[in-house]
Amino acid sequence: MKFYRTIAGLGWNSHATAEQAVHIVQEMMCHYDVVNLTCLAVPAFKTSRQLAGDVAAMLDVPLCWVNDAELADIQPFCLTYSDVARRLTGFASVAEGCALVAAGAEAQLYGPGQKHGGIVCALAGGKKA
Repeated sequence: MKFYRTIAGLGWNSHATAEQAVHIVQEMMCHYDVVNLTCLAVPAFKTSRQLAGDVAAMLDVPLCWVNDAELADIQPFCLTYSDVARRLTGFASVAEGCALVAAGAEAQLYGPGQKHGGIVCALAGGKKA
């Protein structure tokens, strides 16, 4: 399938670093042969965290904040379910949900989100430019 844009969705815990986040995003891009990202999508409930801005700057992409209502609505379309994430955030799939919302209508996940340390990353593609 041809995607015109690719979004990296990110979730993280308090021990995560921007360097770890960039590393997992780049690993996911390499795994799926993604050359360019359109943006980094993160949950709005993390707005007080500097990590998101640092990661977006390091990847040289804009930052997209996904609000709680959008994240709640997209949960049924996510591939993974985390009891821990659900308990801590109210959402079972933060990274996948953020990626799907930001990728827009007809978005599809490249695959399930991957966890490394305190970071979860998922990639979603959007068909519309």
